[in-house]
Amino acid sequence: MNIALALPDMAYNSYLHGMIWGEEIDALGLKAAFEKRPDTFVEIVTPNILKYLEDSLNKVKFDIVIHFDYPTFKVKDAINVLFFQQYYSDEIIDQAQPSFSSFDLVITNSKTTSERFNNVYYFPLAVDEEKFTPGTPNERYICDVVFIGNTRMRSLEQYDKYLLPAKDNNLHIYGTGWNDQMFSAYHPYYKGSATFDEMIEIYRSARIVISIHNEKYINKFGLVTNRIFHTISTGVVLISDIHPVMMEMFPEGCGVLYTEGNKNTKDIISKLLKNPEKQKEIINKGREVLYTQHTWSKRVEYLMSLLPSGNNITSSVEVKIGYYGH
Repeated sequence: MNIALALPDMAYNSYLHGMIWGEEIDALGLKAAFEKRPDTFVEIVTPNILKYLEDSLNKVKFDIVIHFDYPTFKVKDAINVLFFQQYYSDEIIDQAQPSFSSFDLVITNSKTTSERFNNVYYFPLAVDEEKFTPGTPNERYICDVVFIGNTRMRSLEQYDKYLLPAKDNNLHIYGTGWNDQMFSAYHPYYKGSATFDEMIEIYRSARIVISIHNEKYINKFGLVTNRIFHTISTGVVLISDIHPVMMEMFPEGCGVLYTEGNKNTKDIISKLLKNPEKQKEIINKGREVLYTQHTWSKRVEYLMSLLPSGNNITSSVEVKIGYYGH
């Protein structure tokens, strides 16, 4: 079975501009999970590469193509799956929705989008549990608290509410945009951008990871970012802003502690750093849920169960996870 994972050009070339794209991480996780299956081969491409392969004399046959972007180039004679992740506005969703029916399957990591459309299935993000593992801290990255992310996804007010309270601890910040004068309060803690592999080392070397969500992603789209999965899998406690959908997956104390910000964040960090046993208890609870429900291998099982019947590709095992439906 040949599978293509078609990424946006910016995600495919993320190493060129120093930004870690979620779609790139998702594709690498799906690739690893698919390749655990017998006789399965996976290529990470872009729509332009798909078009080139379709037009070239040496055509490559794909059985399944998972598209991470819209619009895209669909491959003839393949099962074309749209992994819809463009949630910048309701207008974009409304523009894309008429084309959903032209795909064999549409999945999304937006819970509210899956509930809005009958032909769209909820497909949360997950973790490559073999890549994101606990490990020996790297002296270069050791810190008490870390945040990895670019500045454009959240407001300054959010950073001041959820991240600035960590400044009295050994705080490290990685990502792009932090050199701007607007974020001068964070300059002493900024350590530069990070590659995908460096990100794993950074998580392993921290005691606490901070998660701050774009408010629209929480309130309008119910999006859970991959930060929660990566953090728990590497054996670190996550402190997150309030996120109802994420709290359904990981309740308070199950790998994550939720904060209202400001003094509440400061108090949570202080208590955690003084209590390593509590940190272990929180992580162990989170990892138990993570490895039974939220790995890319589990997601692939579910995806295969959704693919159109009448071919030799679909899984022979019916996967029933009530968590997913519409």
